[in-house]
Amino acid sequence: MGRYKKATKLVRADLWAKAGGIDAVANELRKNYVFNKNPGYSSEIWSQVSLALFGEDIKKNRCWLWAAWTKNHKGLRDRVHLGTKESNVMTAVVPENRTEGTESEDKETSSSKEVADVTTRNEKKIDAMDVESNTDSDASDLEQSTDSEQPKSRHDVMMVQERESGLDIWRQCPKVRKTFYINMERKRWNKIKPHKGSSKLRQHWTNYMYDSFKEKNPCCILAFRYQHIKSPQSRKVNLPYLRVSAACTFPSCTAKYSFKLQEKPAKLDKTLKISVHQTGEIHHKLSDKKCRPATQLKRGKIAKALTNGPSDYFYTKLQTTPKEQLLAGNMSECLNKDVLKVISYEMRKKEYIHPDILKEISLMQTILKECDAKYFTLPGYVQHFTVNPFMVHMYSELGISILVHHLRTRVPLSLYLDATGGVVSKIPDQPKCVLYYALILSGKGQNTPPLPVCEMLSNDHSIPPITFWLMQFALHLTKYTHLTINKVETDYSWALIQSVMLAFNKEHIISYLNRAYECCTGKKTWDDSKTVLHICATHVLKAVRQSIKKQTDDEGLKDFALFAFARLQNASGMTESSTVFRAFCTLLTTPQNTERVKESRNLLESIILRFKQDTPEETIQSEDWETWIREQRNHEKSITGSSPFFAYFQQILKEVTEHATDETCSTDEDNPYFCPGILQVLFNTYLAIFPLWSGLLLGDLRRHESHEQDNLTANTSQQTRDTNCHIENWFRIVKHSILHSKKKLRPGMFIRKMHRSMQGRYTEHIIQHNLSQELLLKPLAPMNLLDQSKETWMRKDQERRPVTKSKFFSVPESVPVPQKDRIYKNVTKRKKRS
Repeated sequence: MGRYKKATKLVRADLWAKAGGIDAVANELRKNYVFNKNPGYSSEIWSQVSLALFGEDIKKNRCWLWAAWTKNHKGLRDRVHLGTKESNVMTAVVPENRTEGTESEDKETSSSKEVADVTTRNEKKIDAMDVESNTDSDASDLEQSTDSEQPKSRHDVMMVQERESGLDIWRQCPKVRKTFYINMERKRWNKIKPHKGSSKLRQHWTNYMYDSFKEKNPCCILAFRYQHIKSPQSRKVNLPYLRVSAACTFPSCTAKYSFKLQEKPAKLDKTLKISVHQTGEIHHKLSDKKCRPATQLKRGKIAKALTNGPSDYFYTKLQTTPKEQLLAGNMSECLNKDVLKVISYEMRKKEYIHPDILKEISLMQTILKECDAKYFTLPGYVQHFTVNPFMVHMYSELGISILVHHLRTRVPLSLYLDATGGVVSKIPDQPKCVLYYALILSGKGQNTPPLPVCEMLSNDHSIPPITFWLMQFALHLTKYTHLTINKVETDYSWALIQSVMLAFNKEHIISYLNRAYECCTGKKTWDDSKTVLHICATHVLKAVRQSIKKQTDDEGLKDFALFAFARLQNASGMTESSTVFRAFCTLLTTPQNTERVKESRNLLESIILRFKQDTPEETIQSEDWETWIREQRNHEKSITGSSPFFAYFQQILKEVTEHATDETCSTDEDNPYFCPGILQVLFNTYLAIFPLWSGLLLGDLRRHESHEQDNLTANTSQQTRDTNCHIENWFRIVKHSILHSKKKLRPGMFIRKMHRSMQGRYTEHIIQHNLSQELLLKPLAPMNLLDQSKETWMRKDQERRPVTKSKFFSVPESVPVPQKDRIYKNVTKRKKRS
């Protein structure tokens, strides 16, 4: 124990007298607005107050002022607070017609004197109560209450004054005894008992001690200050074996506790009884809420329980927290959301390979390659990684081998392409969000889910990065097979459409439309080496619906138009599509309800209701319509102007309009279906790319080779539309089954989760689809192709020969001389010998 300084009180008394008393100090602090500034130890406010009170700024005066304020000597802080409140109330009740001047100054001085008189009377009352409370402090068995009618301490007097002034509201804490016993189990004591020769308890003893304490006193949250174990060599006979001191952490609470264990626990004792004695009073403000810090032991248990997020854990614990603790402001059982978020972040941080997001991906790419032992040319899972723009290509050699096995079955294979967001967080210093792209194989029901063969993360959603990703995958695919993918289904996104065209067909959309038109009209056969591109029927129908809403408010007409458009989507030949579109044009562009309009309506209704009727004869078009329409759009450079399908349907509209003008109208009845704006929407956006969203290029394309073949296959069942439901199902699996509804993951965390899941899904797909069992052991070996061979120059990992300067740029050992004389002598010697 430290030595007691006897002259401390005298020095303080001299400083109080030198400063002019507590009233002068309180007034000066109030003038300097101490509540609006930082009252720290090094704050400038203490220098200003010291100069005003003592006339000099020295360290002793500043330290004394800071200690008097922080420790609330003589109720200084409460007096300043009370005076500030009363001055604010008095200034608020001043009449509006009062003028500034000497009268207001007199009023302020008189009010300050009244406040000073009140504070001095209260100070005398407080000092008197202190004397009475000191005589009754030994009554330890009496129960205490926070709302007692007769205050017995300085804190009670302050509480009554603050209640009357309306400054603070106090909690109704439960009643507890000042002296009680707590029980600790033997198992817990064995975990914290001191080692041999030590005088301190072991780690985490505070948690076990507080857990036993809160069963008897749920109000206070303890901060343990001191602990000591009696030494076996100690000569103090009456000294208890264990001494612990603690204090409540609430700022307004003065309760302190001392724990004592008189004798050393025997080996046969199952429970230990520790006596607890309280000094001071329990007073908790309603605005104060406290909780004990979550130490490492408790922190680990909480981190394991935060599987459903901090919010779910908080409300679950809050529901089971005893009401006595909640009434006292003790939130140690459930903590608070901010602390739980920090614990959750610490748990996630342990899973990071590197603090830097981009460095983590680079390290993970290297680790996955080093850990992959079953590969020929494509090790690992991350095949390509760039920083800006951020782009990660993810596919493996086993996924390509599965795709090759499906292609070798000679069954037309379809892949589905789309992107989704919200699964990966943004990259630092790059504003665009990151999307997850996937190219998948379709599933076969609930037990056989879809399987991605190629994935990508990118924050650049334009044609070049998507095309590069697909082209790199297609290039690696050609190392294993020359078979092409039959069809790729995409979303209604021009970036995806153009990228698929460039990556798989090496052509532009306009050349694709021209080739599709020649195939559908029977002029040429479809090239099997080309991939069919199709847009999801559901996405197109939704886009058309939103566009039609802007043209008409009639719900019946809108639904009828959508039904007719859906039948146009199901058209698998040019004859069927022209029949539906001709009737649709007649119905929407004729103002009067003529016979032709009625026939067109009946035809569309029969098609919508799927009545079995003979296909009407197609109206013979003029032979020069293609030449005419080509002349009209020679100057056009857009897809609409260059598409042959746009010209085809525009010619049909022209013929319908000519027939309508030539026909004599014999009725004045209006056509309820008249709405040419719907046709304008179709011409502006959809009819130019008709084969992309219709059934023209679905199924067996040999039906377009002849008109007879077209009529033969018209009655057979074949695929007329397709949707992207398989990839939407895959995105749902990723978000809910793999990521467990977690959003905005770090890219490295997302890649690790996907890689871990994909290894098992590859095995599941091989077993369910009865693929070659050899794939479970090792992927397919690539083919030795000449066009896939690498350059043969020296690799960077080989040792380079030491490079020297050229012969004529270096210093020779000797300067060369002409050899003319030497050659002449050799020639004469040969002649003599001969």
